[in-house]
Amino acid sequence: MYHLCLFQGYSKDLSKLVQEYISLDQIRVNLQNYTHAVHLSGTRENNMLRKVLASQFHDWGLDDINESAYKVLLSFPNWWVVSDVFV
Repeated sequence: MYHLCLFQGYSKDLSKLVQEYISLDQIRVNLQNYTHAVHLSGTRENNMLRKVLASQFHDWGLDDINESAYKVLLSFPNWWVVSDVFV
């Protein structure tokens, strides 16, 4: 396996430990859980996903979880009017 050292303090032992800890099956399960429903910003579904992620981060030992609110202008799709896309 090829390792690219992009930061100071790189450790092959730490890299090996991280690679052994990562489970491809768990990544697949997590991605399915995070993407099974539409979660547009500002929606109830997005808020539920935010809570799930915060809970999982806490369960994984990340105790200092900060959330920031942003005011942004977003265009939401109109699910009842089909739009044409030209490329």
